[in-house]
Amino acid sequence: MFIIAIVEGTTVYNFHDKIYKTRANAEKALATMKKDHTLNERWEVCEIEGMIFKGR
Repeated sequence: MFIIAIVEGTTVYNFHDKIYKTRANAEKALATMKKDHTLNERWEVCEIEGMIFKGR
């Protein structure tokens, strides 16, 4: 699975709300969003194995 996110090392600072099955689909979506100026250059495609969210 792949996401579009702002990542520094192992820390994810922000991520787009969609999960992509293939890198090609994620890269295409990222290119479109950058072209439309929705996202800036800090965003990148990242491969993920799973995401865990813990509440308070």
